[in-house]
Amino acid sequence: MRTRPTRRLVHQRGFGLIDALVATGLLSVFMLAAHGLLVPAMGADRHANSVTAATRLAQMKIEEFRAAAYSTLASGTDSQSLTASGTTGTSQAIYQRSWTVGTGPATNTKEVTVTVQWTDGVARHASLKTIVAK
Repeated sequence: MRTRPTRRLVHQRGFGLIDALVATGLLSVFMLAAHGLLVPAMGADRHANSVTAATRLAQMKIEEFRAAAYSTLASGTDSQSLTASGTTGTSQAIYQRSWTVGTGPATNTKEVTVTVQWTDGVARHASLKTIVAK
């Protein structure tokens, strides 16, 4: 009795069920890893935007002091909000801005410190200092 040789499928095309399941499993693992990296990156981006806005508000106040008359420089505080276009306002203010004007290191100078405070889950602040001459 002679046995017939089994035919081998030499020219298989496509993927099998096992191949598809392995690929799906690997894709799931990579997607979870990417998600684990993306969430902290988004939080860092929000924090960076807040720091940038606070620094911009402080810089704007310092520029006001540089343009003002030397004799009018005085300490104070205000509340500000900053939109994406860079405009400021007091409605829904999320930043508290305060400034202190003191004597400078030389005669006829004043030291100006502008501090901006805000809360994004944690109390934060950014400060800038400058010297204004008479």
